[in-house]
Parts: sequence; C-alpha cells; structure tokens
Amino acid sequence: MQTPINVTINGELLTSSFPSIMSNSQITIPLKDTAKALRAELVITPSSSDTAKTLYTIKHNQTSASFRINQLQGEVNGKKVTLSSPPYITPGAIMIPVSLLKQMGLEVTWNSKLSELSISSK
Repeated sequence: MQTPINVTINGELLTSSFPSIMSNSQITIPLKDTAKALRAELVITPSSSDTAKTLYTIKHNQTSASFRINQLQGEVNGKKVTLSSPPYITPGAIMIPVSLLKQMGLEVTWNSKLSELSISSK
C-alpha cells in the first residue's frame, strides 16, 4: 500500500504535483522538485541508444550522486553505492529513494506519527 507523506526541505514544505510516497517501507520523492527545493543542480545525460541508460546526476554543495532508472547501483562522489530501491519513472516524474539523499550526506528524518519526512542540508 502506498501512503502519501509530507516532505519539508530546510524547513519549507515541498510543493509538487507528484506526491512523495511510502511503499513497502521505502520512501520515494520526486527528483526535479526535490533538487529545485535543495537548490541542487540536476544534470541529465541522455543515451542516444537506450533511454534506460540515461544518467541522472544531482550536484549539491560538494557532493554529486549519479544513477540510472530501474537500477540499484549508483555513485556518490565517484564511489559505487547500493540504493535502497531503484529510481523509477511515474507519469510525469522521476522518483528516487530518499536514502540517496542520505548517502549524499543530507540529514533525513522520518516522523511516522505525522507521516512527515524532513530533509536538511546540515
């Protein structure tokens, strides 16, 4: 079952047409709106031969994370990491596991009583 959740980034409520959700104990958030709220740079490097090979990179402060859709492996600052769930495409948005932001060094806190996720740049 998917549970809608509220997300705050650096104390501000994330406004997005695409809801962040919890499914099977994994929280996913919309990539573009989250990157914008973090004032992070989002770079999309398309593959001419296969859209599944498109590389997505988030750059925030001195940290860079890269991943591909439907793959559990990614990179943070050039080091291979395993994601808690694969990023995926939903109509209109790319959803990423919030654990990727944690791997980038952002502070991520989940309040189960309020169904609220808090993300901060420390």
